[in-house]
Amino acid sequence: MTKVAKLVYVSFITRVVVDENATDDQIIEAAKPNLYEKVRLETYDNLEKIEDDTECPFGTFNEEVETFYQPETNEEGMIKGHEEEQCFSVEVWKSKELLMQTYPNCIPLTLTREDIENPCFVD
Repeated sequence: MTKVAKLVYVSFITRVVVDENATDDQIIEAAKPNLYEKVRLETYDNLEKIEDDTECPFGTFNEEVETFYQPETNEEGMIKGHEEEQCFSVEVWKSKELLMQTYPNCIPLTLTREDIENPCFVD
């Protein structure tokens, strides 16, 4: 199933009683319990809109990328088809197309976060 990014707009208003010289931080801290309760019980009542995130679509942020690509390497870490170039084990590309632009003759491997815990995105 294809993933997409959405923006969810919700507005909450709550009333708090604080000292007259309370700082903004103190007022917010006093409001948090009420706001948490409103989020828990009244989210749909306060929903303004849901829209597509066109500025940062799904996959914009590296932690959202579920599948990424890496060129196949030999035992020395040299890229097969580009034996003069090395690829470190954590270096990955977000798309196969970008990998193939960088290394046209490579053999692309498809990986997930289960394969590489902390991938380093090259593109």
